[in-house]
Amino acid sequence: MKKKINVMHLVGTMSLGGSSKLVKFDVENQNKDRFNMSICCLGDLGEYGEELLTKGYSVESLGIRNSWKSVIRNIFGLIKLFFYMRRKDIDVINSHLFVCGVIGRVFGYLLNVNGIIHTTHNIMYPRIEPFMDKMLQKISDAIIVDSSAVKNKLINAGQSPNNINIIYNGVDESELKIDLEVIDIRKRLDLSKDDIVIGNIANFQFYKGHDCLIEIFSKLAMKFDNIFLLLVGEGELENNLKSLAKKLNVQDKIYFLGKRKNIYPIIQAMDIMVHPSRWEGFGIILVEAMLCKVPVIASNRGGIPEVVKDEVTGFVFPFGDVDSFVNSISLLINDKKLINDFKIKGYKRAKEKFNIEKMILKYSKIYENFSKSKK
Repeated sequence: MKKKINVMHLVGTMSLGGSSKLVKFDVENQNKDRFNMSICCLGDLGEYGEELLTKGYSVESLGIRNSWKSVIRNIFGLIKLFFYMRRKDIDVINSHLFVCGVIGRVFGYLLNVNGIIHTTHNIMYPRIEPFMDKMLQKISDAIIVDSSAVKNKLINAGQSPNNINIIYNGVDESELKIDLEVIDIRKRLDLSKDDIVIGNIANFQFYKGHDCLIEIFSKLAMKFDNIFLLLVGEGELENNLKSLAKKLNVQDKIYFLGKRKNIYPIIQAMDIMVHPSRWEGFGIILVEAMLCKVPVIASNRGGIPEVVKDEVTGFVFPFGDVDSFVNSISLLINDKKLINDFKIKGYKRAKEKFNIEKMILKYSKIYENFSKSKK
């Protein structure tokens, strides 16, 4: 019998978000007879980490804090990580996002880990970080990106294309099965079936474009009395966005629903998902919307055009083109045949191109390829 391959994901936290969801899917769906999957969080476990722990998966928290006041604690946390990796006899380390990418690859190199892999999710970094990523590529066996747009951006920043692998994110469709006892979101918010509901699910970060979305919505509210906006997420910009909504006199039509783990009932409560992001490496929420048969209207930044097929599964426009967003949403509201066509084709595209089985297979092949000893 072959020795199981010990694969460790190194993440900042397993709190709700696209990168954490990807790790969760990978850990839950890899072949348990072939891989020992584990997760090490620099910070807190987060919601997904707690869930996986209760299911019996190996999830470790180092308690590292993003603060200079915790420097001693953080040093001990890094020492703990080093010996944790050595004790676990890691064959493959897969680091996620920039800080973990630095720590994971350096420690992997020092410990002579067979497979040193880094998955890039967000490349909206200051100038020094692309330079460091370029240097760290020299000790990386594989770089994983979730779109051609991200790969091209890394190449333009000076990285070699030789070991950059594109693996589109997949969604576990079984998670979209909604419990019949889940409270109907529209009823809970006192919205009728005839009301028009658009929405967005993303943390309140500048690059997500919520300010543009609220401007779009304010113009739609002048055309449709019964239109409402659902926003799911949290972040430091929340108060600014609420102030903008008040300034544009649409505060009574926007629901700030906070951070939610079970997002699928909320997606299904929407008629249209609107995602005018300034940058998006992939946008897994767009796939989830299409699987829920909700049409998507989004910006053309980053990998979004690789997910949403313009005029086939939704509409894609340049970021900041408010009028095009408003006109296309108005068109869908008034054209039931077109909106139904987008629903059918979007669901088919998500199911065929972005399914979990394809993603897991590609990750497992990379783990297999780089698990062999370098000695």
